[in-house]
Amino acid sequence: MKILVIGGTRYFGKHLVRELLDQGHEVTIATRGLTPDVFGNEVERIRFNRTDRESVRSELSGREFDVAYDNINYSPYDTESILECIQTQRYIFTSSSAVYRGGRNLSEKDFDPYHYLIRMGRRTDFDYAEGKRLCESVLFQNYKIDACAVRFPIVIGKDDYTRRLYSYVEHIARGEKMNIDNADARFSMIESLQAGAFLAYLADRKDTGPMNAAARGHISVAQIVKRIEEILDRKAILGSNGIPGEFNGYPHNTLSTEKAEATNFCFAELDPTIRDLLKTYAIDFVE
Repeated sequence: MKILVIGGTRYFGKHLVRELLDQGHEVTIATRGLTPDVFGNEVERIRFNRTDRESVRSELSGREFDVAYDNINYSPYDTESILECIQTQRYIFTSSSAVYRGGRNLSEKDFDPYHYLIRMGRRTDFDYAEGKRLCESVLFQNYKIDACAVRFPIVIGKDDYTRRLYSYVEHIARGEKMNIDNADARFSMIESLQAGAFLAYLADRKDTGPMNAAARGHISVAQIVKRIEEILDRKAILGSNGIPGEFNGYPHNTLSTEKAEATNFCFAELDPTIRDLLKTYAIDFVE
């Protein structure tokens, strides 16, 4: 199949492209051209500024794709820009569990994009969560297209450029005091390689609508700190005047993946995944 990946140069987008190529698909990467990729002559490349509709229209004009993945879409305006300009049979949008307002065992019905009030605007007009809600709402209310919105939780991995999870290892290893305001908050997570694999898995399927995708199990901030203490063999220094934890303020956010698992995709267990990742991060601090 001919597949377009908008945002395929880093993190799970990079793993998505590799999975698609390994499956024998013909892949085109669309980016601003600011981040080099590692795929050489295996892919075709186009460049556009997705916040500029004329740039998008110019580059996509006359091109047809069997599937289009949209990994870097944060506003209803940009959703509309792509869907007005692209010719594709299937559109897979990378959404987020941030569309929910917190909770445990959240299922897809806990946010309904088919009836959510649409407000148009650009990325700077909304916070991240509201931008994703509006992206989904424009997609499902305004366009009759075979589409799936994959709601990922916190994405973790060795290649995590946000370094959110890494920061907990770093502060504890260096003996820096941390302020953690939500120690008992529990989160779902997914490893970046598996996020890319799941997206690729959906390419030739017919699943539509919102779909949660997460590793099996969930973890609290307190458990993350405990795992790190065990790996480093040192206690975390905690206090209200410490460095704020990267996940501070996050509410409970655990996902039901019943819909995704009904497709027979097998998600990894979170606990061994996160243990291995924390051990990898800890290597940076071993003398």
